[in-house]
Amino acid sequence: MINFSEISGNSGKNFVLYNYKNKEYKCSIKKDGTLDIIVEHKIRKFDFCSFIIIPTIFQCFLLINHIFSFLIPIFITLFCYLRLKLSKQVRQFHAAEHKVINALENGLDLEYINIISQPSYAYRCGGSLIVNILIISLIISLVGLNPFLAITLNIVIVFLTWKFKEGNNMFIKIARCVLTPTSKFMQKHFTTFKPENKHIEVAMLAMKTLIAEHSKYVEEKYEVY
Repeated sequence: MINFSEISGNSGKNFVLYNYKNKEYKCSIKKDGTLDIIVEHKIRKFDFCSFIIIPTIFQCFLLINHIFSFLIPIFITLFCYLRLKLSKQVRQFHAAEHKVINALENGLDLEYINIISQPSYAYRCGGSLIVNILIISLIISLVGLNPFLAITLNIVIVFLTWKFKEGNNMFIKIARCVLTPTSKFMQKHFTTFKPENKHIEVAMLAMKTLIAEHSKYVEEKYEVY
């Protein structure tokens, strides 16, 4: 059986891909409108180390820079850049990727009618989690803790946020309630947009390819083409 919680996704201007067990399953739209499937072995680079390194560097920067008046313009500029950088097409593929994952995690068959009804929000989205960590890092710095304690606390929070991606105990559920509003705002206004049929089709085919390789019962449930 496939553990869908271990699947991570990514999207671009013309593709959706899913990573599972160090393999990448990518479906893209060619210039002539046809769909192209690529399956290749690829070790995931954006893992827990990324979640540790990025916020820790950011935390060190905040501890060194005590002129916090410069931070607000930096954040505003970052959000504006992200908003402009991610085209509507990328955001639509991103939303389709989330919908497919949500459908499978909710035990639904991989069919268009099931996928389109799913929310575009995904609590395990890595981009949203990184933003939450950076916001928490900023709060820790504003409190004025001892530098060593601040960095240590930041690493602990990174670890807990990483578990937020995977765990399902009571503490994790509470953490999700706290972090979900920020994640939803980020995804709704910056990283996702209502997908069209072609975006759903690409995301669905990429996932069908993954399922076909890892499930013995795939022929009974899905038509892989």
